[in-house]
Amino acid sequence: MQVADDLRKRIEAGEYEAGARLPAVPALAERYGVARGTAHQAVQALAKWGMVISKSGSGTFVRTRLGARQLIRCYDRMRQSGAPITSGLDSVMAGRSQAGYRSETVYAEPDVRLRLGLGDPDLQDRPDVMATDALYHVNDEPTMIIRSWEPLALTRGTEVVFPLEGPLGGRGVIERMAALGLAVDATREVVRARAASPEEGAQLLLPPGGMVLTIERTFYAGERPVETADYVFPCEQIELSYAWRIDPLRPAGEQGENPGRNDLEATRRTSTELDASRPV
Repeated sequence: MQVADDLRKRIEAGEYEAGARLPAVPALAERYGVARGTAHQAVQALAKWGMVISKSGSGTFVRTRLGARQLIRCYDRMRQSGAPITSGLDSVMAGRSQAGYRSETVYAEPDVRLRLGLGDPDLQDRPDVMATDALYHVNDEPTMIIRSWEPLALTRGTEVVFPLEGPLGGRGVIERMAALGLAVDATREVVRARAASPEEGAQLLLPPGGMVLTIERTFYAGERPVETADYVFPCEQIELSYAWRIDPLRPAGEQGENPGRNDLEATRRTSTELDASRPV
């Protein structure tokens, strides 16, 4: 790994700039005094760490990293959209494309069961959630993983059972649940930063120990969770930006109820109710 570590340091120091072509394997083997197989393994390690990309017939090039982009979390924008996460992705994910997805019926894992308020699984019965995994690219760079879970008790046998297929495929949870007569009226998000799992690192082309930003989001219709999802981004590519409308308080001494105060109290009650309804 000495060859790979030295090349990594040279890339990080800017000796090989973004878009630069690395020396071919025979040249690397001669420079470092190692076998060609060892030099090839070093290049493979750099590719696994997400530092270079190989192009057939052209060579191996230092990857051009996307700069950090803002993901805007805005109350008014969320309220008007059926997909609160993706409603803030226009600037972040301009040029995005879906690299692939998979939807399958499964038994929900314990954490997902808690988030969806599901009881213990009946392994003699049918699977109880539709799980969907999707990977998105921006300018051919892997940028976001989405994992979502929806209770099959709500969607089984309906035209919206597959989130990304059918007449409402890709239209967002709010619109799809409305087709079932369910009015989504609340959402909860939990933001975390952590080390990427090996699978996430491979999908997002992160180096060992690479960090990801995750948003755990759950939709509610009344007190009933109707969908929960994990959004996973490379930390270096995303900045969260929060914007919330604040209704001004009326000056002291004015008569009548204060709509801003009422909205504030309603928001506090909603937050408290969601906290109480979600198992810890």
